[in-house]
Amino acid sequence: MVADQEVNASVDGKWAKQSQDTKGNPLVMVNVLAHDLKLCLARGPASEKRHEPGVLQEQLGQLFESYPGLKLLTMDALYAERDLCRAIASHGRDYLVRIKGNQPEVLTALTEGFAAEEPGEPEAETVEKSGSN
Repeated sequence: MVADQEVNASVDGKWAKQSQDTKGNPLVMVNVLAHDLKLCLARGPASEKRHEPGVLQEQLGQLFESYPGLKLLTMDALYAERDLCRAIASHGRDYLVRIKGNQPEVLTALTEGFAAEEPGEPEAETVEKSGSN
């Protein structure tokens, strides 16, 4: 059963610029995707009042209850909000936030914040899959 399977998922918001709400704003959906399973675990609409990290935080309890094997969420820097990260950790799960070079202020803050840290040995490695799915 998928619900009991150990799985990692990524979080991503998608803007449907061709579709609009009643105020003419593009529709935005927050998706939680288990790529290895080719499965969307959760989705929810975002708006001006319900920003993407808030939508995800509202769904965490149900998401982790439905998929107890979900151990890691990977997210873009947009989701690097303290309250959201604390909420993920409070459920006993891990998160990984990707910081790209196109966000120089965030990258600089991280570089300065971790400057005194001694790099350790990696606890994981990247493995490339052969063939296309």
